[in-house]
Amino acid sequence: MNYINSRKYGSSVQLYKKLNGDISYYITYKDETNKLKRAKIGDKSKGINEHFCFQKRNEIVHKIQLGEDPLIGKKKKRKTTFTDIYNDYIIWAKGNKKSWFKDEQFFNNHLNNFHDKNVVDIKPKDFEALKQEKLKVLSDRTVEYMLAVAVDVSLVVQIKYLESTTFV
Repeated sequence: MNYINSRKYGSSVQLYKKLNGDISYYITYKDETNKLKRAKIGDKSKGINEHFCFQKRNEIVHKIQLGEDPLIGKKKKRKTTFTDIYNDYIIWAKGNKKSWFKDEQFFNNHLNNFHDKNVVDIKPKDFEALKQEKLKVLSDRTVEYMLAVAVDVSLVVQIKYLESTTFV
Protein backbone atom coordinates (compact mmCIF):
# COMPACT_ATOMS: atom_id res chain seq x y z
CA MET A 1 0.00 0.00 0.00
CA ASN A 2 1.26 3.40 -0.90
CA TYR A 3 0.05 6.04 1.52
CA ILE A 4 0.10 9.69 0.48
CA ASN A 5 0.40 12.38 3.15
CA SER A 6 -2.32 15.03 3.16
CA ARG A 7 -1.30 18.37 1.67
CA LYS A 8 -3.14 20.27 4.38
CA TYR A 9 -2.48 18.09 7.48
CA GLY A 10 0.80 16.36 6.60
CA SER A 11 1.47 12.87 7.90
CA SER A 12 -1.33 13.14 10.48
CA VAL A 13 -3.88 12.32 7.75
CA GLN A 14 -2.92 9.92 4.99
CA LEU A 15 -4.73 8.93 1.82
CA TYR A 16 -4.72 5.68 -0.08
CA LYS A 17 -6.06 5.58 -3.61
CA LYS A 18 -7.91 2.38 -4.39
CA LEU A 19 -8.09 0.68 -7.77
CA ASN A 20 -11.77 1.59 -8.15
CA GLY A 21 -10.90 5.30 -7.86
CA ASP A 22 -12.12 5.73 -4.29
CA ILE A 23 -9.88 7.21 -1.59
CA SER A 24 -9.45 5.71 1.89
CA TYR A 25 -8.46 8.03 4.72
CA TYR A 26 -6.12 6.98 7.51
CA ILE A 27 -4.81 8.85 10.54
CA THR A 28 -1.50 8.36 12.33
CA TYR A 29 -0.83 9.02 15.99
CA LYS A 30 1.40 7.78 18.79
CA ASP A 31 -0.25 5.68 21.49
CA GLU A 32 0.52 5.75 25.22
CA THR A 33 3.61 3.57 24.69
CA ASN A 34 4.89 6.05 22.08
CA LYS A 35 4.30 3.58 19.25
CA LEU A 36 3.18 4.92 15.89
CA LYS A 37 -0.33 3.73 15.05
CA ARG A 38 -2.32 3.97 11.82
CA ALA A 39 -6.10 3.71 11.88
CA LYS A 40 -8.54 3.71 8.99
CA ILE A 41 -11.27 6.32 9.33
CA GLY A 42 -13.27 5.70 6.17
CA ASP A 43 -13.71 6.17 2.44
CA LYS A 44 -14.44 9.30 0.45
CA SER A 45 -17.46 7.58 -1.12
CA LYS A 46 -18.97 7.31 2.39
CA GLY A 47 -18.66 11.07 2.95
CA ILE A 48 -15.36 11.15 4.88
CA ASN A 49 -12.94 14.01 4.15
CA GLU A 50 -9.52 15.15 5.39
CA HIS A 51 -10.90 17.70 7.84
CA PHE A 52 -13.12 15.08 9.51
CA CYS A 53 -10.14 12.71 9.81
CA PHE A 54 -8.04 15.43 11.40
CA GLN A 55 -10.80 16.09 13.95
CA LYS A 56 -11.00 12.36 14.77
CA ARG A 57 -7.22 12.25 15.18
CA ASN A 58 -7.34 15.20 17.58
CA GLU A 59 -10.03 13.46 19.65
CA ILE A 60 -7.93 10.28 19.90
CA VAL A 61 -4.73 12.17 20.77
CA HIS A 62 -6.63 14.18 23.39
CA LYS A 63 -8.01 10.99 25.00
CA ILE A 64 -4.51 9.48 25.10
CA GLN A 65 -3.17 12.63 26.78
CA LEU A 66 -5.91 12.40 29.41
CA GLY A 67 -5.05 8.76 30.06
CA GLU A 68 -8.32 7.39 28.63
CA ASP A 69 -8.62 4.49 26.22
CA PRO A 70 -9.40 5.94 22.77
CA LEU A 71 -10.82 2.66 21.45
CA ILE A 72 -13.16 2.05 24.38
CA GLY A 73 -16.23 1.36 22.26
CA LYS A 74 -14.47 -0.48 19.47
CA LYS A 75 -12.87 -3.33 21.38
CA LYS A 76 -14.74 -6.59 21.29
CA LYS A 77 -15.36 -8.03 24.70
CA ARG A 78 -14.94 -11.76 24.84
CA LYS A 79 -17.21 -13.42 27.32
CA THR A 80 -15.65 -15.80 29.79
CA THR A 81 -17.66 -18.99 29.87
CA PHE A 82 -17.95 -21.51 32.68
CA THR A 83 -15.99 -23.95 30.48
CA ASP A 84 -13.05 -21.50 30.22
CA ILE A 85 -12.86 -21.24 33.99
CA TYR A 86 -13.30 -24.99 34.39
CA ASN A 87 -10.34 -25.60 32.06
CA ASP A 88 -8.15 -23.46 34.34
CA TYR A 89 -9.50 -25.33 37.35
CA ILE A 90 -8.88 -28.81 35.90
CA ILE A 91 -5.26 -27.92 35.13
CA TRP A 92 -4.82 -27.04 38.80
CA ALA A 93 -6.78 -30.13 39.94
CA LYS A 94 -4.66 -32.55 37.89
CA GLY A 95 -1.61 -31.40 39.81
CA ASN A 96 -3.19 -31.11 43.25
CA LYS A 97 -6.06 -33.60 43.55
CA LYS A 98 -6.12 -37.36 43.31
CA SER A 99 -9.80 -37.40 42.34
CA TRP A 100 -9.62 -34.85 39.52
CA PHE A 101 -11.13 -37.37 37.07
CA LYS A 102 -14.28 -37.44 39.21
CA ASP A 103 -14.51 -33.66 38.91
CA GLU A 104 -14.18 -33.98 35.17
CA GLN A 105 -16.96 -36.56 35.03
CA PHE A 106 -19.28 -34.35 37.08
CA PHE A 107 -18.54 -31.38 34.89
CA ASN A 108 -19.24 -33.29 31.68
CA ASN A 109 -22.30 -35.18 32.93
CA HIS A 110 -24.08 -32.92 35.39
CA LEU A 111 -22.94 -29.33 34.95
CA ASN A 112 -23.62 -29.18 31.21
CA ASN A 113 -26.29 -26.50 31.80
CA PHE A 114 -23.46 -24.06 32.52
CA HIS A 115 -20.92 -25.01 29.83
CA ASP A 116 -21.57 -22.11 27.46
CA LYS A 117 -22.96 -19.69 29.99
CA ASN A 118 -21.14 -16.44 30.66
CA VAL A 119 -19.63 -16.55 34.16
CA VAL A 120 -21.10 -13.17 35.03
CA ASP A 121 -24.59 -14.42 34.19
CA ILE A 122 -24.48 -17.43 36.54
CA LYS A 123 -26.33 -16.64 39.75
CA PRO A 124 -26.80 -18.64 42.98
CA LYS A 125 -30.42 -19.29 42.02
CA ASP A 126 -29.13 -21.17 38.94
CA PHE A 127 -27.17 -23.51 41.21
CA GLU A 128 -30.19 -23.91 43.46
CA ALA A 129 -32.41 -24.79 40.48
CA LEU A 130 -29.82 -27.34 39.31
CA LYS A 131 -29.65 -28.78 42.82
CA GLN A 132 -33.44 -29.22 43.01
CA GLU A 133 -33.51 -30.80 39.55
CA LYS A 134 -30.69 -33.26 40.32
CA LEU A 135 -32.05 -34.20 43.76
CA LYS A 136 -35.01 -35.80 42.00
CA VAL A 137 -32.70 -38.18 40.11
CA LEU A 138 -29.46 -38.47 42.13
CA SER A 139 -28.57 -39.16 45.75
CA ASP A 140 -27.95 -36.36 48.23
CA ARG A 141 -24.22 -37.11 48.44
CA THR A 142 -23.81 -37.04 44.64
CA VAL A 143 -25.55 -33.68 44.38
CA GLU A 144 -23.47 -32.36 47.27
CA TYR A 145 -20.24 -33.39 45.51
CA MET A 146 -21.45 -31.96 42.19
CA LEU A 147 -22.10 -28.59 43.81
CA ALA A 148 -18.71 -28.74 45.54
CA VAL A 149 -17.09 -29.00 42.10
CA ALA A 150 -19.16 -26.02 40.95
CA VAL A 151 -18.07 -24.05 44.02
CA ASP A 152 -14.41 -24.93 43.35
CA VAL A 153 -14.76 -23.63 39.84
CA SER A 154 -16.48 -20.46 41.06
CA LEU A 155 -13.57 -19.89 43.47
CA VAL A 156 -11.28 -19.85 40.45
CA VAL A 157 -13.49 -17.08 39.05
CA GLN A 158 -13.12 -15.06 42.24
CA ILE A 159 -9.34 -15.54 42.31
CA LYS A 160 -8.99 -14.48 38.68
CA TYR A 161 -11.23 -11.48 39.34
CA LEU A 162 -9.16 -10.42 42.34
CA GLU A 163 -5.91 -10.77 40.38
CA SER A 164 -7.21 -8.60 37.55
CA THR A 165 -8.71 -5.94 39.81
CA THR A 166 -6.51 -3.24 41.30
CA PHE A 167 -7.73 -1.44 44.36
CA VAL A 168 -6.86 2.22 44.55
